[in-house]
Order: sequence, then C-alpha cells, then structure tokens
Amino acid sequence: LTAALENVTRTYADLSVLNTAGQSVEGRELWYVKISDNASKEEDEPKLLYIANMHGNETAGRELMLYLINDLMAKYAAKDPATMQLVNNAQIYIMPSMNPDGFEVGDRHNANGTDLNRDFPDFSSDPDMRITEREPETQAIMKLHQENHFALAINYHGGAVCFNLPWDTIPNDEENKKFGDDLLISQLGQTYAAFNPVMHASGEFPNGVTYGYEWYEVDGGMQDYTNYYQQSTHATVELSYTKYPNASKLEGIWEENRTSMLSFLNSGINGVHVEVTDTNDAAITNATVSLESSGRTLTYAKSQISRLSLLGTQKVTVSAPGFAAQTLDLDAVPFDGNFTKVKLSTEVNLAK
Repeated sequence: LTAALENVTRTYADLSVLNTAGQSVEGRELWYVKISDNASKEEDEPKLLYIANMHGNETAGRELMLYLINDLMAKYAAKDPATMQLVNNAQIYIMPSMNPDGFEVGDRHNANGTDLNRDFPDFSSDPDMRITEREPETQAIMKLHQENHFALAINYHGGAVCFNLPWDTIPNDEENKKFGDDLLISQLGQTYAAFNPVMHASGEFPNGVTYGYEWYEVDGGMQDYTNYYQQSTHATVELSYTKYPNASKLEGIWEENRTSMLSFLNSGINGVHVEVTDTNDAAITNATVSLESSGRTLTYAKSQISRLSLLGTQKVTVSAPGFAAQTLDLDAVPFDGNFTKVKLSTEVNLAK
C-alpha cells in the first residue's frame, strides 16, 4: 500500500501529496492522499474525506480507494472537464486504510483488540470529547477532523451492500430527532444507491438505503462522532457481502461503485459560498451559517465559507457574535472559487 501511494503521488506530484494522520498500534502509517490543483497549499475550498478499512477484515474499500485515486489523477491529466472542476475547487482527502494492523492479520479489530468503530465519543452514551485514552488510530482521525472541517465524508465497510444514514446511536423515527441535514444526506444516499445496481436492488433495504440505528445500533461510531461533534456530513457505505473478496472481484466492485463514488464526491462542492466581513471589509471569523432547509447551524473558523447544500435557491442566515444577523436568498451552486460577500453590521451601529 505504501509503495502504491508513493508511486501515484510521485507520478502526479503537482496534484497530490502523501501525508500521514498518525501511526497504528504497531507503528504503521495511517496514510492519506490529499488531491487538489494546489495540493501542498491550504486553500479556502470545500474539504472532502473518504476513509476505508477501519475494520481490518473489510477490505474492498481499501482497494477502491486506490482505484479512486488513480481514476481522478488519470482523468485530470486527460483534462476531463468534470474532474478538473472538482479537483480545482476542492481538497480531497483519501485514506485507504484506517486499520492497517488489522488488515495484516485479517482481523476486524486493531492490534489492541479494539473495534475502532466503537471507540469514538458517543453523544448518546459517552459524551466525552477527550482524545486521550483512546486507540491511536481513533486519536489520529479525531485530530484530522479537528484540524480540518470536512464538509462531506464517507466511510467504507463490508459485509452488506447499502448506504447507511445517520444516526447510528439513536432512533431516527421522529423528525425532530433526525440528523439536522437529513434531507441532504438522504438525497445523496438515494443518488449513490441509484447509481449502484446491486445496492439499489437490495432485498433487505428499500432502494439500498437504511438508517443506521434501524438496522442495528452502533455506539461510539465514527459517523455519528463526525456529524455531531465535528459538523461534518458523514455517511457509511457497505460495499460487498463478502468482507474479504477474492482479488478477481475487486474490479467488478469498483465498477458497481465508480459512478456513485464520483457523484457523491462531486456533490461535496455544492452549496452556498460566502465571505463574511464587517462593513469595513475586515474578515469576520467564527461566523455561523444556517439554512432554512437544514436543522443545523454550523460555525466556521474562517471568513470564506462553503456551506454544503443541495443545489437551488436557499434561504441563508449568517451571524456572528457582536453583529446583527443577515438572512438572504442565495443560489447553492458548485464551488468555482468565488464567494458572495456578506457584510454584517455591528448591533450598536444597527441600533443607530
């Protein structure tokens, strides 16, 4: 895996860099490839995250991440317009294996015998945001999320074929308890499954989509942690009924998921894109952005903000401490590097 990632990032050095989020229990690197037109730089673009193989014996996702990296690089080099728009206007993080120790021995757990998808802070049963005393792989992912606001994320598993929606840890049968961006993630999930004929034809899940808790409860999962604590929009996909498929099946699994994976990735740059300043054009940080179509108000550390959304006109409210909120009708569009400037007046000035 290391050799494959070093090779692709060396071949496409202008578009990709290889980084590590940390090390596993046994000292293996938790590699991720960052893909962008200026991959070595921090730009004010939507950040997207794909992670696989957090269960060491669920291996198809690990391989599909390699297919995806190479597909994006080759299409960009061939000047495919859709790929160029995505790579030029996003920062894409792809981690093929969150649990390399488990993969080496074909074990679901890490080298300490821990199920990593039960090791994250859980808002329903263990709402403790501490990083210490967790597994090193868990700590690495928590730090990666704290350092980067991932607008959209996906986590690949195996053992079934479906698109899993939040929440995993509490029931989703009441509208007021559903994930705040349920409308958004549900539509993205339906689209993902529709492009995957095996998933869409599922006999177990309607059109291949399920709410996590209604399938089975998971406490301490990565999906709910990132959605609840890190303001991401994060889903889980089960790729194959066989957790450890024969190598001859991998290309077929890739073809089943290729369009779905690329469509979901492209949706990560859709939204309202605003630059928040005061009336003197000074940047305002820690502003909040809410949408009428969403039950969440998200806070952003930077003044240039891309708020993930379905396409179309959105009623958007922008606010910040000490300033009067503004509500505007803005078009949610694919990001192209441009932001709509929103100037907030101080509450004192507004009163005058």
